[in-house]
Amino acid sequence: MVSNDCIDKVGIVEEVKENSVLIRFQSEPACGSCRAKFICGTGSDERNLIEIYNKNRTYHQGDAVKVIISGSMGFKALFLGYILPFLIVMCTLVIAISFDLSEPVSGLAALSTLIPYYIGLYLFKEKVNKKFIFTLIKIS
Repeated sequence: MVSNDCIDKVGIVEEVKENSVLIRFQSEPACGSCRAKFICGTGSDERNLIEIYNKNRTYHQGDAVKVIISGSMGFKALFLGYILPFLIVMCTLVIAISFDLSEPVSGLAALSTLIPYYIGLYLFKEKVNKKFIFTLIKIS
């Protein structure tokens, strides 16, 4: 049963791996004519793919599925992907400026903090992904 604080999206199983399922999300009908579709991710086929760890082998390529994630998990993804990096950049910028570094140097120092952050996130992606709980429901 799906509660009200859940986010759901319909997708197609693209590939079934040993411990995961690769799902391609369908763009919403209103997305086709939207000018901002490339910003939100629906305009790029690569951004519409998600790998969900699932040891259940009941899904096959081409199956229509509904992917459900709780609202709190959605916020966690937003926090790790956007909010925390923004806070790191801003804190680094404030600290660099307080040490009387020039603005270009402070800006480059702040932006350079994103490199190790996203490399670390990539290196620990399996550990991070296991914290996100997705529910898959096969659509008839």
